[in-house]
Amino acid sequence: MRFSWCIVLSVAFTTCYFVKAEDNSITTEQPETETGVTIKQEDDDTLQKFYQEVLNAHNKVRKEHGVPPLELKDELTEKSQSWAIHLAKKNIIENSFSEYSENIYGESTNAKRNATAVVKFWSDKMKFYKPGKLNVDDWWNAAPFTQIIWAKSKYLGVGMSENDDFRFVVCFYDPPGNLIDQDPLEKEDDSLPLAPENTFYILPGGMFLEGNENENLTHSIKENFIVDVLEAHNQFRSLHGVETLQLQDDLTMESQAWADHLAETNTFEHSSSNHGENIYKEPIFFERNGTTPVKFWYDEIQFYKFGKEPDNWQKVGHFTQLIWADTRYVGVGIAENKYYRFIVCNYDPRGNIVNLTNYEDLIPAVESENLVEGDVINEDDKENEVILQDFRNKIVDEHNKLRAMHQVLPLHLKNELNDASQKWAEYLASHNFLAHNSTVYGENIYVSSTDSKLNATAAVMYWYNKNKLYDFTKGPEDWISIEDFTQLLWTETKFLGVGMAENEKLRYIVCNYDPRGNILGLNDYSKLLPPIRRYHSVLDGMITHDTGIEDAGVDTKPFVDNDSASEKESTNNTMKVDLEGVLNATSGPEVLENLSTIFHTDED
Repeated sequence: MRFSWCIVLSVAFTTCYFVKAEDNSITTEQPETETGVTIKQEDDDTLQKFYQEVLNAHNKVRKEHGVPPLELKDELTEKSQSWAIHLAKKNIIENSFSEYSENIYGESTNAKRNATAVVKFWSDKMKFYKPGKLNVDDWWNAAPFTQIIWAKSKYLGVGMSENDDFRFVVCFYDPPGNLIDQDPLEKEDDSLPLAPENTFYILPGGMFLEGNENENLTHSIKENFIVDVLEAHNQFRSLHGVETLQLQDDLTMESQAWADHLAETNTFEHSSSNHGENIYKEPIFFERNGTTPVKFWYDEIQFYKFGKEPDNWQKVGHFTQLIWADTRYVGVGIAENKYYRFIVCNYDPRGNIVNLTNYEDLIPAVESENLVEGDVINEDDKENEVILQDFRNKIVDEHNKLRAMHQVLPLHLKNELNDASQKWAEYLASHNFLAHNSTVYGENIYVSSTDSKLNATAAVMYWYNKNKLYDFTKGPEDWISIEDFTQLLWTETKFLGVGMAENEKLRYIVCNYDPRGNILGLNDYSKLLPPIRRYHSVLDGMITHDTGIEDAGVDTKPFVDNDSASEKESTNNTMKVDLEGVLNATSGPEVLENLSTIFHTDED
């Protein structure tokens, strides 16, 4: 059996599937990475032959659908190859966040290298394709296929790299495809049009609510933005009782030069400046707001332990530089390209100096006397907190009822995970944006209209209903279609965090899981993703508090296999009550149909 997976980076709601490793850090120069993964060096002739085979396979599919052939483009291929090597070194699949559409494929190195099989894996997603304009509700399952046949894409880049265990294939497409409300087979102009006002536009890494064409960065706009960034810095610094920063022209010129470079090259990396530096990147369709990048940096406070030198500089370095007490001056640069906005701040004197003894003075904790009256929780905030906590309890209960059906131990809420989930939900709601967060946790996201009733069952059932695409006898094959379900069920996951936030139109529900699931390359998934058990076991997990029996969904006791007639009768009655609750809490024929696939037995 060919073990493979794919990821389409013009698609929102794409998770990364990890191979177990002790350390996910990257070494960019040496064949032997810090993870201990050895990258196989391929000769140029072998790679060029493989690139051509992938191109030919693409064009065969495109010809069948009456669209023009793609051409290999050296620049795209260089970037695709670079990203394939990056994935092989980290032994992970993750977004490149480039300006191109992207298909990624991975398989065991035990499988014979076959370019045609790679493209066939993506093109087989045609079974999910509905001809005509892409619809926001059903586009993502077919996205690998629709990108292949996207008529307005002209150029292809191909990359391939292997380590000891896995082979990674990356394809970049230019212009990118998979635009909502456009037909993949349309052959209009070659430009990449902006979406109409208030329609969805898909770009690498997420889905954005697009407005009208962005105005240019005039001198006045830059000046106002820089002032906002400075004020945000000083507001946060004042909480910690450190001296305010002042703008410095030379630092601003240096910051602007580097921001321009990042926008022109569409890269995201630090400069070789001798000053301290924070950088930030966001989609161009986000509202321009000088507070946003500074708050993003400051939010790393959650990972910082005050009073000692950080042992996790990479997680807290933006925050610590922002607060560093000895820093006196800041420079701000902002630049934009067609897809992204880049913000650069340089600091003098620089912070984040290692091996010091006075970190409690350089990065002081928040001083309680600096909190303003507005920081006190008012009655509305208290009420919202009660609603959120009640919703969290319902979400974890729904998880545990379904896990109990598979005789999987229950999840428990964890404050750290709740905080992380809530922050990301608020971030998505404030930006009207759909994408997974880059965290160490597993993650599921659910979006609904604010016109609909807040419904924990609907969210969890949406994830769980992916079970109908999962074959318990074979294990995971097409991860992208089942990732929500498999993370929900993953037996090694012990803790859950829940976040919920709304804007005027949409409600975002985020769940984080620890330890994360969806780990690639394992030999046996039967213990990690067990099937539903016998009826009496299923019903144990559905017992309601009304019966006076403890809810098995939140009980860590092992299941007892007792076939007594009295217990069967009792649990059958309980099933009727609880199923009615499930049916009343959900709506629509799809939910009813899926419920029939959930409540089956091993004997069926």
